[in-house]
Amino acid sequence: MKREFTKFTRIENVREQRKLFVIATEGEKTEKIYFDYLKNTGLLKLNINIIVLNTKGGRSSPKQVLKRLQIYNEENNIDTQKDELWLVIDRDRGSNSLNDIQEIYKNCKKDNIGFAFSNPCFELWLLIHKQDVSCIDVKEKDLILHNKKQSKNGKTYLETKISELFNGYNKKRPNYYRFIPATELAITNAKKLISEVDPVPDSLATFVYRLVEKIINFQKVKLTN
Repeated sequence: MKREFTKFTRIENVREQRKLFVIATEGEKTEKIYFDYLKNTGLLKLNINIIVLNTKGGRSSPKQVLKRLQIYNEENNIDTQKDELWLVIDRDRGSNSLNDIQEIYKNCKKDNIGFAFSNPCFELWLLIHKQDVSCIDVKEKDLILHNKKQSKNGKTYLETKISELFNGYNKKRPNYYRFIPATELAITNAKKLISEVDPVPDSLATFVYRLVEKIINFQKVKLTN
């Protein structure tokens, strides 16, 4: 089956050239909708282009997501001195071992690919737009890390928490306008979880903030305006 990717053509001799972020995601919808919404806050008009290579056909393992990004890079010859490649993946304890994720990290570092890993998943990034989880008790941290589905509503623990804090949350149709104004708070909360000595922590963590911070800082955009 022929691969279908969005092609990027760089126009030469333009005074203000666009910076390109190519982002390969583990999810089919959640992450793509988030980054599409982020670029439509005005970033796209400010010489930033974001291409999201989301999962299709269930090919969502970290290795498959990385391969998707590598193929896109090979076919489009992305200049990583100007533009950036990013991988957005989850720990997802039921599917991915820590050793597997560590191997993915090594490959990303070798190939100059940004590593936006979340443990347990991308929804942690959404949660910390309102809640600082660095100071919650051990029991609550464990519930978030294992992120089991709740029998009462069929949602995961994190989806339930987000729904409670944001007055509803539908993973397939997330209303990200409620999250974007608190982006800088989420970045602050994410940094509280990060250990500088462990690039792939087995504890609560999300490196999505590094990607979002790069996008914001490229044009010094204040999303709270």
